[in-house]
Amino acid sequence: MPDHEIKKVDEIDRKLLFNSPNQQKTKNILPLSIIYNRSNADLKSVLLNYWHILNINPELRNVFSNKPTIAFCKDKNIKQIIGGNAITNDKKEI
Repeated sequence: MPDHEIKKVDEIDRKLLFNSPNQQKTKNILPLSIIYNRSNADLKSVLLNYWHILNINPELRNVFSNKPTIAFCKDKNIKQIIGGNAITNDKKEI
């Protein structure tokens, strides 16, 4: 890179670089993370269909301004429940 380009970059005020108009504004996102189960698979559609009820109350409207982001995570499997490799085969010879 030519020296005059490096000098031009060095002369830019750092504060101006951090307050760029191209920066995205952060949203208040409400994450809802639940363990996937067949019984709660329709939870997302029910919650989003009735979201307007939370907006009736002015206090709740301020707290829950945006619809939640719903994420399903998998439940523990049997190996994780019983402790993974904790079970060993201790056969005693007679």
